Amino acid sequence: MRQQTVQCCGTRFVGDFRELLADDPGAPSIHDAAGLEPRPHETQVAAYLRAGSILAASPSTTCDVLRGDGTAIGALTLQTDGTWFWYSDLPYYIETYHLALDDRFLTHAANSNWQPPQLGLSQLLALEEQLTSSRPAHPSDQDAETRPSSDL
Repeated sequence: MRQQTVQCCGTRFVGDFRELLADDPGAPSIHDAAGLEPRPHETQVAAYLRAGSILAASPSTTCDVLRGDGTAIGALTLQTDGTWFWYSDLPYYIETYHLALDDRFLTHAANSNWQPPQLGLSQLLALEEQLTSSRPAHPSDQDAETRPSSDL
């Protein structure tokens, strides 16, 4: 089951919408964040998110929860730039539904010239150890009843 991810050790989660987090009905709605028009720097934001380092991977395929027709997005991974982390389906939602994201994340990405640092294995292992102490959502914990997915 994809669970709400707790902020810890200076790392924050971006894209924490209740439709994507099975156990947090109080999270903001993805419907409220969606827009009709592309947002400034949308292409750069999506590219930044796709280029993040993979912290955890799942054999599951994630599906578009807004369409509700089982449209596959792709493999589900947890990614990071060392300061923020997010799930791999977030760029799809940004490009398809023009989501508004946390301004702090947008400023952080812009200040990095829209290029996340590529973290080495030792950095990822240290981050994973710090994060597991607060038990963040791991993509393999996904519950098919609350987050549509199919095995590869």
